[in-house]
Amino acid sequence: MSYIKSAVVKDFTIYSREGVPYSVGGEITTLLSLDYGESIFEPVITVVATFAATEKVISLMRARGTERASLSVSHPSGILKFDNLRIGGMSEVNTTSTATVFRVLFTHADAFLNEQNRLTTRFDNTTKISTHVNTILLSNLKTTNNIFVEDTANADGFYGNYWTPFKAIYWLCKRSLSTVGSTDGTGTDRAGFLFWMTKGGYMFKSVDALAQRSKEESVLEFTQSEVIDETASTSNFNIYNPRFERDQDIIEQMQKGLYNDAANYYNVFSLGEPVGQNLNWNEVAKRQTHFGDGIDELDFGINENGGFQSVQFFVDGTMNVDGKISYDNVGNGEFNPHKVITQSRMKYLSMKTISLRITIPYNLDVKLEAGSPVKVNLLNSNNGIDNDRSGMYLVKDLRHSWEPDQAFTHLRLIRDTYGMSKKQDTNLLSS
Repeated sequence: MSYIKSAVVKDFTIYSREGVPYSVGGEITTLLSLDYGESIFEPVITVVATFAATEKVISLMRARGTERASLSVSHPSGILKFDNLRIGGMSEVNTTSTATVFRVLFTHADAFLNEQNRLTTRFDNTTKISTHVNTILLSNLKTTNNIFVEDTANADGFYGNYWTPFKAIYWLCKRSLSTVGSTDGTGTDRAGFLFWMTKGGYMFKSVDALAQRSKEESVLEFTQSEVIDETASTSNFNIYNPRFERDQDIIEQMQKGLYNDAANYYNVFSLGEPVGQNLNWNEVAKRQTHFGDGIDELDFGINENGGFQSVQFFVDGTMNVDGKISYDNVGNGEFNPHKVITQSRMKYLSMKTISLRITIPYNLDVKLEAGSPVKVNLLNSNNGIDNDRSGMYLVKDLRHSWEPDQAFTHLRLIRDTYGMSKKQDTNLLSS
């Protein structure tokens, strides 16, 4: 069965503030396109719908924004369904004497809750960061969405500062360490947490845990194809139009402190002397889990002493005790918050090293979402599979794009190393 032509919109309904439904097949005569998107760097999902109506539906329902909408798309690979979308923006594309075309941006209801709620309390510095994240989502944001929070090894504290819930969680992301030990068993070094939403719920996870998952669990596998052949048994796992939009920029990486980072942190609570923190790539990168088969040494000794952060001064919000920073409460050594922040910055930079965009047949598989590890097989001209550029990648952005006659899924994939990992398992459906 064709994954490109088999997506069916079962429901697309916008409700007025009085609860009156306006749906496809009724007031909405034609749904022209429907795009669903999620990203590991965005806290909520988005949906953009373009539709035509014989009357100005938006005017009839007196839509001003925040109106509720429901959506259901059925496909052989799964179901995409939401009943708590909210209008975040709208525009009139074209109007004639017989029809009007509208484009409407929908977002999750939590995007509005985030702007309505603020953090005003003290978050204790002896409590694990993962516990804070759960508290913020459930008590401060008051979400009813599913939550998947990875346990953190370290604690940290802060004052609410009238921050939004999402801002507070992003502040905690770069201060978090995973509980899973590093690959050489000498410490965690698993810094660099991400916070985002998928169709399954909220995710708070470390990049290293996602990379480890690619080595321990079965993942979806896709192979480059030069033609769209829906009669082939593996057509549902074809890759069309792969394009590398980024593949190394050594000078930029040196300037931003990927290979060697020197930073000073000034604590706004203790008002003491700035604390310096220096780290180089070799100290942490080779102990972390990566999507390829390892880290290559670069010439000029770049891995050991390449470049310093151009902006070297940062405000440190670590909560203090009796006017001084107490690492006895938040952890010494590898849990030093200055070291964790520096490691996180290195990890975020390394994950932007390689960026690949691909298009695949429409796929709503539960294993395919932002933050999923996937295996891609790219062609090496006249030599079969390119073992250097192929391998495990992390889904950074995902967009399910539906039109009446065809539907595709567009992925932006990122990774921090080259080559095939020595230990990988893939979905048997792709073989």
